[in-house]
Amino acid sequence: MKKTTTNSVHVMFLGLTLSLISCQTTPHRQPSSVDVPTELKPIIENLYREKFQSEITKEQLEIIKRKRGTGNTPRKNEQFPPPTPPYEKEFKALTAQYQKSQQKQDAELNQAQPLLSSVRSDTPVSILVRDATPWRQQNQEVELKNPADFALAQGRPTHVFNFDRVRSTAFEVRIKNYLLSYDDPHEDRKNDFLEASITCDAPFSIKRTFSDKKYGARQTATFRLYDSKYNGDNLRLIPSSYVKECEFKAGEAGAAPLYGARFVEPANPYLELHSLVEGCLMPRTDNLSGIQKFFLTDKFDSMTCPEAVPAVINLPDAEDSLKSKAETLLGQPLPRGFMDLRDPMAPLDFSKAPFFDSIYVSYLVFRADYYGTFMSRLLEFHAQRGSKIKIMIAGVITLDKDVKMLHSLVARNPNIQLQELKYQVPAGGSLGDRFDRLHRSMHVKLLLTMSKSQPQNNVAFIGGRNIHDGFIFKTPYDYSNPDMVNYVKGDESFVHWRDFEFKIHSKDFTEKVAAHFLTIWDRDAKTMQFRSININLPLASQASPAYFNNREPLIRHYVSVPYKDEQRLIDLYVEMLDSAKKKIMISTPYFRPPKPIFEALERAAARGVDVTVITRLDLKGDTVDWILSESNKPTVNKLYQKIALYEYTEPKVILHSKIVLIDDVFSFLGSVNWNKRSFFHDMENGTMIYGAAYNREMTDIYNQYKRDSRLIEERLKRNYFKALIVGIFDTEF
Repeated sequence: MKKTTTNSVHVMFLGLTLSLISCQTTPHRQPSSVDVPTELKPIIENLYREKFQSEITKEQLEIIKRKRGTGNTPRKNEQFPPPTPPYEKEFKALTAQYQKSQQKQDAELNQAQPLLSSVRSDTPVSILVRDATPWRQQNQEVELKNPADFALAQGRPTHVFNFDRVRSTAFEVRIKNYLLSYDDPHEDRKNDFLEASITCDAPFSIKRTFSDKKYGARQTATFRLYDSKYNGDNLRLIPSSYVKECEFKAGEAGAAPLYGARFVEPANPYLELHSLVEGCLMPRTDNLSGIQKFFLTDKFDSMTCPEAVPAVINLPDAEDSLKSKAETLLGQPLPRGFMDLRDPMAPLDFSKAPFFDSIYVSYLVFRADYYGTFMSRLLEFHAQRGSKIKIMIAGVITLDKDVKMLHSLVARNPNIQLQELKYQVPAGGSLGDRFDRLHRSMHVKLLLTMSKSQPQNNVAFIGGRNIHDGFIFKTPYDYSNPDMVNYVKGDESFVHWRDFEFKIHSKDFTEKVAAHFLTIWDRDAKTMQFRSININLPLASQASPAYFNNREPLIRHYVSVPYKDEQRLIDLYVEMLDSAKKKIMISTPYFRPPKPIFEALERAAARGVDVTVITRLDLKGDTVDWILSESNKPTVNKLYQKIALYEYTEPKVILHSKIVLIDDVFSFLGSVNWNKRSFFHDMENGTMIYGAAYNREMTDIYNQYKRDSRLIEERLKRNYFKALIVGIFDTEF
């Protein structure tokens, strides 16, 4: 795996301190006897700023390296001195800046050492600080599509578009006009336009393909708004940082405006989470071994600090999972028989629904079927009450009906924001980068409810399920609503996915995961860079083994963006597997791990660890199932004589749970599949849970899977045509 090379000082200090991107253990979880010097706070703030600046500078250097690869080469008979290579001056300046930042970090760490030595704690300690420094570029788009959504009421716009520019250094809104569009291949529509105007309460600019004009506060910009389907004019609104609201209107030439929108700076009840930084003081683990030592690792980016939670509530049953989410949002259980009606709009009692300041939703798939329509209904209720809702989905796998449902939901509710996350090809990107754009997905799966006035209603749902009927129902249903995805009528293939989720009632943990979610939400629009939110500092004291005797489960949340974090998820899995002493139990629908993880499994088996894997060979109903059913076979054939390998055999059901259980005390659960997509391409999240009682619950669930499986005792036959395709597109499977 690609490693960062540093000098000896970095090896000593940065390897221990500049790792995690999202620890947030809260202060009241600290041992009461720990005395933390107040002088550590500004040091943590400075260390974080230098660390994050190093990350940004490193990204800029990578961009220049790619661009230099496409630059002009010097002419053969060039006279001395030769011309400066493309971007050479900028490259040297950034290299010097990066080195200076590294030196500053070393100096800050040296300054911190005496203070850290004075902290006597044998358990992790957290110090929370803030850094609101602007750093990213943000581009938004507003698509003027459904005329009814943008119709004026008594001459005033009612549609609200929210600026999403937290911590932006550069921000623009691209306005795309589809109000005139209709499919007519015989007519040239590139010159069709609406007459439009924009007025803002502070200075702003209007940029388009061949023009750029600045306007003052309350000045009105007028322009032609061409049809974006047939005309390539690139129109952008660039509000200054002082702008709180803009008003946009448009209509036919020479007539009164018919359409419009208000662009506003929305209220943000959890603004502090966008700038949260945690200094995690980690005790040494020389006296620990195995999975305990791994649980207290400080090597990995984007992993929250250890904390205890009251309980982890498992949701292995599919319908129970939806009911639990509904109960959280309604404040009471669903009526008996409600789901049997298969009507997402059936009467419901909302009178006991709690108030949430914010709700965050992240899934690969948010289908416009029963599950998705029902969840949209619940979210809309809370949005109308004032809850600020953020929904993030993968843009590469949505259906037309999904887009229509979600966009209509946003159009009706200014309190709902939607991101359809798609991988952006980096500057100077290769052909491979352009191919990656077609398949790299946002695979993080969670639902978070947050209330400052009712902290008992802060709940985190995490697991492998999507918002999709196939994850709750065994068979499809023929819906009468034409706007709903109908699997019976062939809108999409249907299969039941047996999966797993859990929930945690905890204000602290839910806000931690929310801050993790926001690092992806607040990514840089051009580079996909995401903000780190923590920094680790090593304590001199040893970790206490008694820390692991806590009756409450200990927990850490992890986020992976492999094309930005040097594929560190692979290293995490290798270290996790290498820490096992007695037992490893794995459940995964796809079993084609990268070579280092495969070798870690082999090492575990060789040292006597009891390794069991349950996977699925018949993946009929999955996306490109004819290939996926072949992709698991090579790994199975290499390992079936070394470890216990089981094929899940429940008819017409794909086992989709992503579970790792180790040594009867440790569980790793979430969205991560054991295939190369998860480790090389997709954004993922997972949760480490330490606790023997909880592991026993997970083992019971695992054994239920095992009872519906068969031991693989023979070599699997290969289809060599399919094997060739899998080999060519190696990291996509």
